[in-house]
Amino acid sequence: MRSDFSAFARFKLPPLECGLGWHPLIRKTLSRIAAVVGDASGLEITQVRQKYARLVIDFETRGDAARFENAIAAVIADAEERSGTICEQCGKRGKEHKAALEYLVTRCAAHAPRRGKTT
Repeated sequence: MRSDFSAFARFKLPPLECGLGWHPLIRKTLSRIAAVVGDASGLEITQVRQKYARLVIDFETRGDAARFENAIAAVIADAEERSGTICEQCGKRGKEHKAALEYLVTRCAAHAPRRGKTT
């Protein structure tokens, strides 16, 4: 089930490719981005996913929003860094774990992979 992100429809938000535990972080990040760009148009969030145990948010800017590209990137970089300490499944404090096939995930103790090692 996807958390409600209707307040950010103007960013053309794609389907989220990550667990519900990161949804509050994503919502806060989008709120921060909205504060940065104000009424400027031309920002599109093109992908939100998990990669190497971290949140990744890709975006494109055109028109008015292009002048805010560095500030948007800084907000996103902060969220991506913070995601490494939040369980992607439940949102509690987490850390990086190796899952099957050396796949990296950020999980709390309750959601940590049963097989694999903590890094």
